Amino acid sequence: MKTLISLSVLILAAVSSPAIAQTTVMVDGRVQVRIGDLDISTVAGAAALDCRIDRAARSACAGGLGLQVYRCRAMVRNDLMEALPVARRQDYARARGANQV
Repeated sequence: MKTLISLSVLILAAVSSPAIAQTTVMVDGRVQVRIGDLDISTVAGAAALDCRIDRAARSACAGGLGLQVYRCRAMVRNDLMEALPVARRQDYARARGANQV
């Protein structure tokens, strides 16, 4: 079974740009990031998760402008990280160590 962290794109409706609010990443209106093949307790696994989340955020927030895009991407990233189970988040944080701000 593949593990997914999902986030409803509906949260993007709070952003003032209609182009961002209308973005649909998947048919069911959710941003999904596969994590089942990653060991996020390792530096390499945590870095791979960061890349996947950043890619998903860029896709979900395409079409916005300037600060709106930055805020949208930050919101998507934060919500996806919060969707991780607590134990997985702790593994990720340990792997990122001092690199995580």
